Amino acid sequence: MGCSWKKRRHSRNVLKGLAAGAVAGLAASWAMHQYQKAWSAASGALANSTNGKSDKASEHSGEQDPTITIADKISRTVRGRSLRKHEQKKAGTLIHYAFGSVVSGLYGPRSKWLRSLSRQPACPSEEALSPAWMNE
Repeated sequence: MGCSWKKRRHSRNVLKGLAAGAVAGLAASWAMHQYQKAWSAASGALANSTNGKSDKASEHSGEQDPTITIADKISRTVRGRSLRKHEQKKAGTLIHYAFGSVVSGLYGPRSKWLRSLSRQPACPSEEALSPAWMNE
């Protein structure tokens, strides 16, 4: 005998977890982006004050930002061309935010699902059969 009311509540919890995870991922991506901007500005100012040179040379040592690399690959696949220089920063930022929200969006329902599994039995009639640690 199944518990259909539990299934409906579970699917609502999964959707809530998905939404909460996606919002949290966007917020975390924004916070990380702000921190990186502040860190870059502070380290650039420190480098300028210690040796009088701009940190731009070491910043562009030949390695491209991985988010820009991914955005460029997507652009070549979808649009048939590489990103132009003025498109790269915006596309890289978009990939950064999309990745953060998707990964957190997928984690949100998973954490809700695991929490519901570990704290509650599937049906009230199973409460007596659950191990003691699950009812804590």
